[in-house]
Amino acid sequence: MVLLTLNTHSHAEENYREKLCAFVKAIADIKPDIIALQEVNQSIGKTEVKNPPRFTPPDDKTVVKSDNHALCVINMLAEIGIEYYWSYKNIKKGYDVFDEGIAVLSKSRITEAVCFT
Repeated sequence: MVLLTLNTHSHAEENYREKLCAFVKAIADIKPDIIALQEVNQSIGKTEVKNPPRFTPPDDKTVVKSDNHALCVINMLAEIGIEYYWSYKNIKKGYDVFDEGIAVLSKSRITEAVCFT
């Protein structure tokens, strides 16, 4: 089993788009079974995505926004034919403009997600 973990710092990172593309390429090359991410950001002001693809929510309060970093990764991978299932939980506010959270991506279907905060 190949496990990849990363503190993404995502949207707060300089040259975010360039680093996002490099990260997606690394996933495509390495093909980890499970990816655990922290500091997964999404902009507070973006619109909510209803029924994100292959997403298992950890509770009924979790909201995925259109620029959610994990969603961006999932969508970019899908564009090149690589599918991951995922879950995300926002944990705190970051820089007063982001929901900041954690995410898990898995090659296998996620049947249940629970977050202890």
